[in-house]
Amino acid sequence: MPSRLPPAAAPLASVDMGSNSFRLEIGQLQHGRYRRIAYLKETVRLGAGLDSNGYLTEEAAQRGLACLARFADRLQGFERAQVRAVATQTLREARNRDAFLVRAEAALGHPIEVISGREEARLIYAGVAHLQPSDDARLVIDIGGRSPEMILGRGRQPEVARAFKVGSVSLSMRWFAEGRYTQQAFRDAQVAAGAELEEALTAFPPARWHEALGSSGTAGAVSQILQASESEGDDQRVQQ
Repeated sequence: MPSRLPPAAAPLASVDMGSNSFRLEIGQLQHGRYRRIAYLKETVRLGAGLDSNGYLTEEAAQRGLACLARFADRLQGFERAQVRAVATQTLREARNRDAFLVRAEAALGHPIEVISGREEARLIYAGVAHLQPSDDARLVIDIGGRSPEMILGRGRQPEVARAFKVGSVSLSMRWFAEGRYTQQAFRDAQVAAGAELEEALTAFPPARWHEALGSSGTAGAVSQILQASESEGDDQRVQQ
């Protein structure tokens, strides 16, 4: 974390090194409200680069380093106190993460923090609570590339948070290698995810929350597919 706070009017930047995508967001606080200045997202699929021994491959490392170098161009002139860069599940797992981080920090020009699953969940909930304020008890779900996070909270206060070691990238690599999709593979993936998430039934029972919100790119993609399917269905009904 930065040792001193930046000036109140200075822009702030966050770098999220996820297992599937890297994101850079730059914003500014104006009159107590946040205003986005820039948003960059690249699909890096870092999580797909862990080999069978838990080492990040050089090919995946190069994808990540190239992206961070492009982010660094956009962060020219930013001081350390204005930038927070965090990495999540893939680098929590990677056995060679320290060697990669040395190269990654050199490429980005700023320190990178590998955060815990609990801290990742806290940040996710804080973002959702800020953008979708509510006093109701709610369940927030972020489907990450290698670890979904579930957070139960009320208002802006998270109460229970868990990270699970199963995600969209890891499931795809295991059950849908090389883009092959079969009914049995879908069933096997469903069973594997259910086994990993079984404890969530105890920690997050429906009686404890009134609404559920998804915050990940995967949730957004599913929403877009459902909306497109609904529109297509409407068009078909009109034609009939």
